[in-house]
Amino acid sequence: MKEKRKLLFLLSFLLIITGCSQKQNTVNFPKEKKVTKLTVADVNKKKKRTDIINNLMIGRSKISFNNQEFSQLSDGKFTSEELWGTFRDLDQPELTLQLNAADSKQAIYGEISGYELEGIDWDKETPVKYLGLMEEALQFSKDKKILMYKARTGDVIFSTTLVGKSELTDTEILLLKSIAKGIKLEFVGE
Repeated sequence: MKEKRKLLFLLSFLLIITGCSQKQNTVNFPKEKKVTKLTVADVNKKKKRTDIINNLMIGRSKISFNNQEFSQLSDGKFTSEELWGTFRDLDQPELTLQLNAADSKQAIYGEISGYELEGIDWDKETPVKYLGLMEEALQFSKDKKILMYKARTGDVIFSTTLVGKSELTDTEILLLKSIAKGIKLEFVGE
């Protein structure tokens, strides 16, 4: 008799559990919409990429460089014979990056020892081999506020220059070197 009661109690317990575990009809209310608020400070933290310049044709070569930090074009002229552009970084307004290039038909084309931006008192250049081109060099201004990477191929002469309002820091010097090492120059022919 005790075993029957235990068995009956166990069966009733199992029936209760299975009845409770069946899916019940419930009303689904729409979820509340989450409203995201941005403050002016949040918006200013995001980079505004306004002008990215890459894959430029100069002479018979295509030049590309990584100017993601300096994404805002403030001034420039782009033709197939010569180009120049001045770029700014929205997060570092005290720095300017300038790109200059000319094809072999321009008067400026020649050995890079005489290739300098006008109006600046330059220090002695230091030869480098970043891209494996005919000639490459780094050159500081005497006040150390400007650093220029310049190079020449059989088709073009070009430079990228970092200009600061004060003496360039080691981090800023490394930034220009990394931009210079990331330049891609591809001869595409006629």
